[in-house]
Amino acid sequence: MKEYNGYTMRKIMKCAWKLARRGAKKFGGSVKEYFSESLKTVWALVKKMVYVPTWFINKKLIVRSYTKMERAIKERETEKAVYVKILSIEEFMWVPKSILL
Repeated sequence: MKEYNGYTMRKIMKCAWKLARRGAKKFGGSVKEYFSESLKTVWALVKKMVYVPTWFINKKLIVRSYTKMERAIKERETEKAVYVKILSIEEFMWVPKSILL
């Protein structure tokens, strides 16, 4: 099964349908009306997702984590580095592109 940034198409579609149901419940209307926009939203978030090695986070911040990789979302990007938000600790940092997965 194809994966993109650790997410299978099944997970992406389930998340999009869940978001569409939430939108229909909150604003009214049919779930199908919200599905297109929710799929675009989820897909954009998955594209922005990167994985940062924990050793790099431990080196830059004095935070100990016992997983090998931490999920992060790209905020900005230059030629050599990416400014990311580490989801588990809610911190922002610049990470070299050479160590990202």
